[in-house]
Amino acid sequence: MQTLILISWAIVGLLACWSFSLLVRGVSEVLARKRTHLDARRSTRALMMGFVLMVVCAGVALLAGWAAVYLEPLYNNGNTPLATPLVVIGASVSLFAACLVVWGAIGDRARGRARCPKCWYDMSGATGLQCPECGRTAKDETKFTKARRPRWAFAVALVLVVPGVYSIMVSKRVIEFGAFGAVPTWFLMMGWERLPEPWIYDNYVVPPVYGCLTDRLDEEWTSDARLARFRAKLIRPMVSSKEARWDPKRLFILDEFYSSEEFESKLHSIENTDKIFVGVATDVFEAITASNRTPLDNIIISTAVNSWNTEGGYYGTRSWFLQQNGFSDPDDFLLTSPRTAQTRRLISDLLQSLRERMENVNIPGLLIHDNNGIAACAQLIVLDTGLMNEFIYSYLDKINTATDRQQLNYAISIGMSLESVSQETQNGVFGLLKEWVESGDDSERFLALKTIRIFQHMAEARDDYDNPAYHQLMKSVLDFAYLDIRTTKSGSTDERSSNSEAAQAVAYHDTEGTIAFPLFRSLLIKECHAPYLYLSQMENKLAAQLWLNYFTEFADSPDPTVRLWVIRSTPSWMEDNSSSNSDKALNEKLNQFAADFLSDPDEGVAVAAQYKLIDRDAEHLIPQSND
Repeated sequence: MQTLILISWAIVGLLACWSFSLLVRGVSEVLARKRTHLDARRSTRALMMGFVLMVVCAGVALLAGWAAVYLEPLYNNGNTPLATPLVVIGASVSLFAACLVVWGAIGDRARGRARCPKCWYDMSGATGLQCPECGRTAKDETKFTKARRPRWAFAVALVLVVPGVYSIMVSKRVIEFGAFGAVPTWFLMMGWERLPEPWIYDNYVVPPVYGCLTDRLDEEWTSDARLARFRAKLIRPMVSSKEARWDPKRLFILDEFYSSEEFESKLHSIENTDKIFVGVATDVFEAITASNRTPLDNIIISTAVNSWNTEGGYYGTRSWFLQQNGFSDPDDFLLTSPRTAQTRRLISDLLQSLRERMENVNIPGLLIHDNNGIAACAQLIVLDTGLMNEFIYSYLDKINTATDRQQLNYAISIGMSLESVSQETQNGVFGLLKEWVESGDDSERFLALKTIRIFQHMAEARDDYDNPAYHQLMKSVLDFAYLDIRTTKSGSTDERSSNSEAAQAVAYHDTEGTIAFPLFRSLLIKECHAPYLYLSQMENKLAAQLWLNYFTEFADSPDPTVRLWVIRSTPSWMEDNSSSNSDKALNEKLNQFAADFLSDPDEGVAVAAQYKLIDRDAEHLIPQSND
């Protein structure tokens, strides 16, 4: 049946071309009849028969196309790109065009007849070289035996061969994206600024066309050379144009580029990354310090703080600059934090001119501005210009009188900034956080723990972090916070307990579980609040073994919340699974431990066990009935 479908599409292509050819011939014959100096080559009856045959061919082509479309979903066995309707039609049209070229090249040969080379008047009885019909004078008698080649045949062949070959070229893309896949990618690249947004990208307002430009930014659909040219076209204006640096459509397209490994591997080819980043930082500074903000200033403030995952903007252009200068960490979050002294110095040196402009600006007022966007942008600029050491206490001076939401924002800002200040300033802040942790105020304790967790993430501060004040702070967390099960509003609709935040901080600090696991076990034994843990930083062999030693007994707890905590916290460690028998045995033990929860009477625990086995690549242990 698949063969019949392909034959139907071949019939569609050939009969459609034949019908078009008959139309061209009929029109040519009608025009010839209107000229007095030409004789019609065909009778009126033949002309009418030609038009009838044209209609019949068109009708049969439509019928065959309808049959193919109807049968395709019923008997489709998974077409390959070389056996699709579009390829068959394209090949048929191209073959017909080739036949027209051959027929036109052969033409109507003279076969001994003498004819005018212009109007093809019979010159058999004429004398001389001048045509009595049109007045054309031939150069010699050999011109009278010239073959008559219809030029229209070559024109029609050209008209047919272009779409025929193109349909073969885009058939695979049409299969994946539908009819819109036939639109050339180069056309979308040329018109990305003027074409409708759904044709270009997903703006999260109007659904994009399937197969839009951002869907095609892949080497499978577009050559590396074309991608490089288009990328350069997008980036080049950002050096000098403020509007280009913050054009939402441009940034969305660059975001798609950045999400591909191909783009990241070619960041070195981007020119003037230093100028682009300085321009972006200057735009942000001018926007937050402007007395009368323009609509573009508001866009800059919003984009700079909300485009964590968007290439371009503040975070993206800074990552271009850092990566082009050899600083690249695949685990870093768009390089939003200058992890080392070298990156901090590199960025602050680049923004030296901006730092000088900030001397006459009320920086503390911007850092604690009521507009969260302005405050976040100010923090970016202060961090990257190296001035946070002078202004971090602006948050601490304001935090006690702020609203709940503002307090949380200030705590996050302090945690993000601590890594970039001097050790002396760090020690002062750690001392104050230590006082908050040891105080009986649940709000202060919660804010201190939130600040500690943000700092740990930004500075990768674990048990080997080189600052005694940090280790004294973590000792206070262990001594005072882990039993605090009071809930505190975290600035949003949810509530979190201090011991949950303390547990996360301890788990991040103690990567092997030697301190954290006994602590959490004691919480479970005392039937205190069991904090949910994100143990990705503890995925190592020692931590996995210790976890089994400390928590296996709680699998039989009568409390479903405890059992849920146990299965969710089960390590996902699988590294070096095949390197040694001991590693393999440990992972098999963890798999079996998780599989035992599949029959738990609590549905939530059983479902969590399924997800844990999937996370551990042990789906084979999930029975079909539980799948």
